[in-house]
Amino acid sequence: MRRTLDGLYAGSGLVAALCLFVIFGLILLQVVANTIDFIAKLTTGTAYGLSIPSYTDFCGFFLVGASFLALASTFRAGGHIRVSLILQAIPLWARRWANVLCAVIALGLTLFMSWHAWELVRDSLDFGDVSGGLIPVKLWIPQAVMALGVTILGVAVCDSFLAGLLGKADPALDSLEGGE
Repeated sequence: MRRTLDGLYAGSGLVAALCLFVIFGLILLQVVANTIDFIAKLTTGTAYGLSIPSYTDFCGFFLVGASFLALASTFRAGGHIRVSLILQAIPLWARRWANVLCAVIALGLTLFMSWHAWELVRDSLDFGDVSGGLIPVKLWIPQAVMALGVTILGVAVCDSFLAGLLGKADPALDSLEGGE
């Protein structure tokens, strides 16, 4: 089970990284197209009008994917920002229980967010919502990626909560315990 969950977190992080590369590629292609147009206008007086249709929409959709799919792998690596001043000042046994309490709160928030994200996907499917760019994209697609990312984060938080309850090592909860 541990290998499967770690694979899920790593896989979502990998897809998030791929989304960033796609954003980079789209922007690079548009910059090249703009440069070609600029050079053509300088040399011939007329630009070709090169453009990637709806590239800003697609970059935004891939940014949603990169942001939400990276949540679980970042959480598992202990990379999310948190206030550590209080946690560093309390004893190790209390810190573990404070981390478990934080995991309970985070689990409630991620379950709430997951539920509503999937409801948003369902609404977009029911109403047939599409993006407003030159290339209409069914909005349930990027919304489903967002909902999937939050759901995987919920699994990671639940994983950390159970590890905390069982007293097992967990990088998401134990990142402050290194020195003791």
